Amino acid sequence: MAPGIIIGDDAICAYGSYVNKDIPEGMMASGLPAIIIKRNKEQIIHNIKIDDNYIKITLEKIINEYRENIILITNRNPISIHLCISQDVILDKNNSIYVLYNSKIIKRQIIKYAVFDVSQRRCYNHNLNQIDFDGFRKYLSRYGIRFITGK
Repeated sequence: MAPGIIIGDDAICAYGSYVNKDIPEGMMASGLPAIIIKRNKEQIIHNIKIDDNYIKITLEKIINEYRENIILITNRNPISIHLCISQDVILDKNNSIYVLYNSKIIKRQIIKYAVFDVSQRRCYNHNLNQIDFDGFRKYLSRYGIRFITGK
């Protein structure tokens, strides 16, 4: 941003933009140099229908991208990841990550696993390789999905 520039209330400037002119209230600007691309916030803000299907599709996409990146970067198969949406879960696969949304664990039959409960924003590692646990947690944080670690 250039010195002396004023950005109005509720104005949005896209990341990486160079703002060299004042941006009025409620506008959205983007580019090098920044130009106004939207004239009022009603054009920017819209309601997204968030239901179990939307969450499932989004999490499946993130998990698939994670798998592809692990294969590309490390040249090894990624750890097994199971997505559970709105269901009771039996943890029965060893060396696995379970991603839960509106789900509850009813039984644990394995020794090494990790759980990422998206709806509760909690995760915990139960003897899973720490590198796999931390790597998946950091990958989810790229999408703004963050967790409190605990049991």
